[in-house]
Amino acid sequence: MKNKIRLCLGKIIFLVLLIIPNTLIGQSGKPDLIITNVELKYDTTKFIRKPGEPESWSDNLRFPIFLITVKNIGNRDFSYSFYIAYTNDASDIRIGHYSHLHFVNTEKNLIRSNDSLIVQVEGIYRNANHFKFYIPSDGKLFNNHVLPLIDESNYNNNTYECSFDNYK
Repeated sequence: MKNKIRLCLGKIIFLVLLIIPNTLIGQSGKPDLIITNVELKYDTTKFIRKPGEPESWSDNLRFPIFLITVKNIGNRDFSYSFYIAYTNDASDIRIGHYSHLHFVNTEKNLIRSNDSLIVQVEGIYRNANHFKFYIPSDGKLFNNHVLPLIDESNYNNNTYECSFDNYK
């Protein structure tokens, strides 16, 4: 009887020891942020003028707003602010230089594993319709700025290129 109890107890301890390390490994994953889509919309500037103040040609100027879908394909949730760099200059795209940098997710919204967040970026004014976006997460020097390191599982999937026929 004692041997059966010991055998049963031994099996339980063995199973517990087998399960616990796998559970800990599953919790020690990393996020991995990628850009999956970029949509373009336009907004017009809205200047508040004093009564009698003349209107300007720029009062109804349209400017582009990019809605960027960032997906976490890693196996750990992510809830920090991060940067998105972008350019639409053809020579910059060729050499991997990004002339604009935008801080996003300042509200620190949670991006669960296998879930997405849409962030907004505005301010590209060159007349070219091809764009390249990049999440600089590797902590390396970027345009004379030291950006924070995001401990991702893959740093080689952080760029996204797209074109818009109606960009003006």
